[in-house]
Amino acid sequence: MFSLIPREEKFFDSFEKLANLAKTAAECLDRMLRNPDQAALIYTKLNQAEDLADDCVREIHQKLDRCFITPIDREDISALTGILDDIVDRIESAGQRIALFAKHLNGNLDNFSLLLGHAKSLSQKLVQSSQLLPETITKCLRKPNRAEISKKHAIIHALENAADDIWEGEGGVLDIYIGKLASDLASPATKGDLLMLEWKELCHDMERIIDLVKNTVDTISSIVDKFD
Repeated sequence: MFSLIPREEKFFDSFEKLANLAKTAAECLDRMLRNPDQAALIYTKLNQAEDLADDCVREIHQKLDRCFITPIDREDISALTGILDDIVDRIESAGQRIALFAKHLNGNLDNFSLLLGHAKSLSQKLVQSSQLLPETITKCLRKPNRAEISKKHAIIHALENAADDIWEGEGGVLDIYIGKLASDLASPATKGDLLMLEWKELCHDMERIIDLVKNTVDTISSIVDKFD
């Protein structure tokens, strides 16, 4: 029998699916940096995750169109869907950049060890951050749990702070990049300098994606607050 009242699982299952796809995408990105000789193959899997995420987003919007009563506010469903989709899209874009690095550097990224270590550290923080997403939806949103959301907040903020240090702290990406430019002021820019700029942008992309993951947890927290 048709009902205008949806089962909550229909939306929460979709959120969990989208969150798991974000986690899978982040894991693929990390693997690409650590196994550049397999970057093209891993990128194919990352791209598949992005396609599945797009399908999931369409399904959520279709459910919204069909449902008269939703388990949480419609604007919250749209906001959470949008930010999760943005995370996957941005990871896919970063993966495309790594795939091109690996292709044109013959699968050897060690030529740019100045920033490679920082990139790997950021990708690890991104994986750790993205692993919180399905857990937060399952343990905090599906069954609102203020104590659990507080734990997730503490973890994601610690990861975000660590990522900020890797990006802009002493000895971080910006410090190394600007230091390299300052030391070569009298020399014309080389192809290596331009490629280093691409590495710097890749690191910044990952740092901003981690910020988005933190914003996702914040969004879920604000939704949980409405259940008071």
